Amino acid sequence: WGIIMHIAATGSFCIVAGNLYKFHKSKKGAIIALIAGVVTMVAVMCLANLIITPIYTGMPRAAVAAMIPTIILPFNLIKAGANAAITFMVYKRISHFLHD
Repeated sequence: WGIIMHIAATGSFCIVAGNLYKFHKSKKGAIIALIAGVVTMVAVMCLANLIITPIYTGMPRAAVAAMIPTIILPFNLIKAGANAAITFMVYKRISHFLHD
């Protein structure tokens, strides 16, 4: 179950941020794309936790929903924010490896 949630989280972040940046290749465009990726990832993970967590933990969906504002949302904001910050700091330095 963890790999499914990881693919959903990372995939949603990359698809949104990558597609936005593709059309606005500037520092401002990168920041907007990364913020949109963070928002998308957090939303996808809140929904994924509501669907998948009760299946593999046996917790009632209401208990998972109660964890969203206190545990799930902050965790995913920190995780997505760290991904965005690291991407912003290293992308230009390694992008030449990706294009040639």
